[in-house]
Amino acid sequence: MATITTSRQTIYADKHVSVSWSWPSIGAYQHIQVNSAAWHWTASRYAVPYYDRNHESMIPTNGGNGHNREGITTANLGVTASTTSADAYFDMYQSDPGSADVWFVIEYDIINDIPPSTPSASDVISGQYHTVSISNPSGLGAIWHRTTWFIGGYSTYVDTGANVSAAGIYIPTDWQQAFSGASGAMGITVSTYLVSDNSLVGSNTIYVNLIRDVNYDVPASSISVTSITAGQTSTVTFSNTHLPNTIHHVTWSCGNNSHLEATVQGASSASFTIPTSWCESFPNATSGSLVVTVQTFNAYGQARGSQVQQTVLLYVPNYTPTVTGSATGVNQSWNLYLQNRSRVTISISAQGLYGSTIVSYAIAGHNLNVAAQSGTSEVLTQTGQVTYTCTATDSRGKIGTGTVTITVISYAAPMITQAEAYRCGPVDLDPLPTGARAAYILDYNYSSCEGNNTITASIQLKLESTVITTISNPTKGQAALLHADVNTRRSYTAIFTVTDALGNSDTFEILIPTAEVYMYFSRTLNSIGIGVYPEHANSLELGNGFHLYLNTIEITP
Repeated sequence: MATITTSRQTIYADKHVSVSWSWPSIGAYQHIQVNSAAWHWTASRYAVPYYDRNHESMIPTNGGNGHNREGITTANLGVTASTTSADAYFDMYQSDPGSADVWFVIEYDIINDIPPSTPSASDVISGQYHTVSISNPSGLGAIWHRTTWFIGGYSTYVDTGANVSAAGIYIPTDWQQAFSGASGAMGITVSTYLVSDNSLVGSNTIYVNLIRDVNYDVPASSISVTSITAGQTSTVTFSNTHLPNTIHHVTWSCGNNSHLEATVQGASSASFTIPTSWCESFPNATSGSLVVTVQTFNAYGQARGSQVQQTVLLYVPNYTPTVTGSATGVNQSWNLYLQNRSRVTISISAQGLYGSTIVSYAIAGHNLNVAAQSGTSEVLTQTGQVTYTCTATDSRGKIGTGTVTITVISYAAPMITQAEAYRCGPVDLDPLPTGARAAYILDYNYSSCEGNNTITASIQLKLESTVITTISNPTKGQAALLHADVNTRRSYTAIFTVTDALGNSDTFEILIPTAEVYMYFSRTLNSIGIGVYPEHANSLELGNGFHLYLNTIEITP
């Protein structure tokens, strides 16, 4: 509240008093409201002025007579905003000489008559910036505004200061969930406040159409995907009534493996080649679960609806375990497998695929049949190419095979095929039963083992236990001299031996009898020899071709 106070005037006697004033300047949309108007006085000693217009005394306000009394008129003097002066006639009543001061006081308020501002705006698509224009016939300098947008259960506001003629915000796209059709009525309220005291002048509300943004308001897509073999391309097809306005994030996952693919806007499908390594997540099965998850987004990248998920089968590609066999010779010579002598150890190296593991082995072939990763055959008896089949089964039941082929060389221990020892004459090597020399014929077979094997032959001529002579490397296959001087009355033993490089040998013994004689009586031995010379005491000895009969019965020695 404001006050106008006029200058004081001093009176000593009855007097007519006039005062004037001027009102402050106000705006076009303001007016002055007079709250009170009154004469005020102070008097000394016993002076009391009377306001004679209504013959009313100016009531003292300090409670009774005495020095420095005060007073004020009680009448409504009818002062309005158009009044600029006042006058009064004062009668002085005093018992003693004195004086009084009088003056005029007006109390008033300047009342603003500013109207609420008027908003104007156009329809808007959700998600876009919306501007509201604000106008007021009184001008915008003394007011500020709060602009509120609202629809359904959604609302927001913006405060703008003095001299601002517009307000704006981005309309959230979620607001279009407040209506089901193509558009909904969105209210805009502009509230006007005085800058001076932040008091509310008033509000105005308008309505515009909030238009649905089809790029935002899209449903979750449905999907279609089929089972597939690892290493091939999996394609996910989308179905959506707003497909041109959609983006999709597709995740393929299997076990701990996953891959995310983001499509471009409007794409009708997404593809990804499933790595074969994903099969390692199900090493004991021929197929596993391939989970395809799709999240739909609108054109602004905002997720719409829940994720859609579909599970199909991921098949393992057709394969067999890799099987490799190896052979290691046992009792080999010259790094050769020898018939009737060597054995072979077969070992399997096998590997599953796509995460599978080998669970069983088998080896089958000549003289070997085991359900193990390795095995050693019996002695090899076949010759030529000998093949062993190696089999491995993995954790998926897949069977892989491999073969190992070895070459078995024919081998047999050396064998004497001809051994003769006999008496011969002094000139040639032809047999002569009465001869005093000894001859021999030796022949034999042995396995060459591809030229690696060697043979050693020898002949010993023994008289009883005494070695008379030894021939090393004797002539093979034809007659040769064994000894140039053999006693005609003694028999000898010829021992033929052939030994190969492997230490295998063959031995043959031949008795060379005494020289032939029809009959011989030995006084020394007290023995008789028929066909041969006797060599044992007190005996009857028969040479080859002679038979002994007792009566008619042949006595076989």
